[in-house]
Amino acid sequence: MKPTSLNLGALVLLALLVLPFQLEAQYAEQGPVREPVPHTNLISGAPLMLLAGWFNAEYETKLSETFTVGAVGGWLDMDNTDYTGVNAFLRYYHQGAAFTGFYVGGRGGIYNVEHGDDSETTLGIGLDLGYGWLLGPGDAFFIGLGIGATGLLGVDLDGAKSVIPAIRLLDIGVAF
Repeated sequence: MKPTSLNLGALVLLALLVLPFQLEAQYAEQGPVREPVPHTNLISGAPLMLLAGWFNAEYETKLSETFTVGAVGGWLDMDNTDYTGVNAFLRYYHQGAAFTGFYVGGRGGIYNVEHGDDSETTLGIGLDLGYGWLLGPGDAFFIGLGIGATGLLGVDLDGAKSVIPAIRLLDIGVAF
């Protein structure tokens, strides 16, 4: 594993180890359940990430007060390699108020990896951790933060990473 992949893997592992303690602290402070969110859908994106040459946009819908499913599309440019992907995801909000508070989730999708003149299409699977807020009148304005990693299966291009970050850096959106 290259140092960058190792560092990203260590960061995700650390987040997975710390998350249960954060969830327990939140549970002790707020009780086991938050007030359910009145919305069933959420659209968001990360416009600030465009400054870094990265972008993502998401659609998320509630299955229940604790589970959501959705789709995310985006691209990123790392070390002269372009990664473009479309994923489906499942998220779990333990506090019973989907779109708000801490979540943990999994994702899977298809990626196109371009390095120099070479291109390859592959599958990717990953994990996400994050936190979301619904603010404003009717709790319709969304702000979210999150981090994760996606492992690309069978990438064979020299210089291309096999693990890439999934970052929600100040996602903004609307719930409806």
